[in-house]
Amino acid sequence: MVVKCPYGEKKGFAVFCRLLGQKVSPLKYPCTSDHYEKCPVYQERAEKREEAPKEVPREPPPPPKKEAKEEAPKPPPQRPATFKRPEEASNCFECIFYSELTRMCLKLKIRVEDPYNPPCKK
Repeated sequence: MVVKCPYGEKKGFAVFCRLLGQKVSPLKYPCTSDHYEKCPVYQERAEKREEAPKEVPREPPPPPKKEAKEEAPKPPPQRPATFKRPEEASNCFECIFYSELTRMCLKLKIRVEDPYNPPCKK
């Protein structure tokens, strides 16, 4: 099994070195052979890696504190098993004509800003 350089990429008859960013001679740069450690570019990269100071892992900064908003919107109630007609529903979430996805009343064809205060009840 031939082990090849992790930075060398064979493209047809040529070899492309990602460290140099260009095509290289496979005779001078043995990227595709078992002896890729002898490549001058690979050796230079390995020396730099050994010399590089090891970074001390730092703790991630604490998440920013969220300021209290004026009034958070109420979460929608559990969807009823059956929907009601507009006259019987107490809010838009129970109404058969309300679309939660678009926040629209399909009967009146208007956008509903507050589903707990239905426009048809005004």
